[in-house]
Amino acid sequence: MALTRNKIIGFSIVSILFVLLISLLAYGLATRSSVTGQSGVNLVGKPAPEFEFITFDGNNFKLRDYIGKPIVVNFWASWCSPCREEAEILEESFVKLNPLVVFVGVNIQDTASDAEEFINEFGLNYINGPDKTGSITIDYGVIGLPVTFFIDNNGIIVNRWVGILTENTLSELIYEANDNLGQN
Repeated sequence: MALTRNKIIGFSIVSILFVLLISLLAYGLATRSSVTGQSGVNLVGKPAPEFEFITFDGNNFKLRDYIGKPIVVNFWASWCSPCREEAEILEESFVKLNPLVVFVGVNIQDTASDAEEFINEFGLNYINGPDKTGSITIDYGVIGLPVTFFIDNNGIIVNRWVGILTENTLSELIYEANDNLGQN
């Protein structure tokens, strides 16, 4: 069967389009970022959304009452393995920097008993409370866990970290956000 010139041109065009489609698909897959990594990205440089809750030890917490000090807000859950890995690091940093820096844990998608067990297991002494309605999670754009926000003395979110915090990363982000803290 002899190929006509039109068939050769048609086959060439289809082949080129196919290669172009595969190339675009490969580029898209190679350059995409995870949805979790986008948690709160639009809030950096903006005022921290106000929130309040009743802490697990029964006290009222309002974020606005702590503006004027650097604040670390960590979203966590007892069932989150990375949250478990960073819990001791957060507590150690709290002990080291209290009262210069305020640490706040926001527990999401958890039962009160599981959250309290987590707090007791890791000996967490900083402020922790539940996001019972999910509104805090929505206001902060949290998609996955853990996510930590760094708020400066003026109430502006200056940075955020998605994933497990190491001691060095936590210290660097706190000090970057708050020039008036002397590094130890």
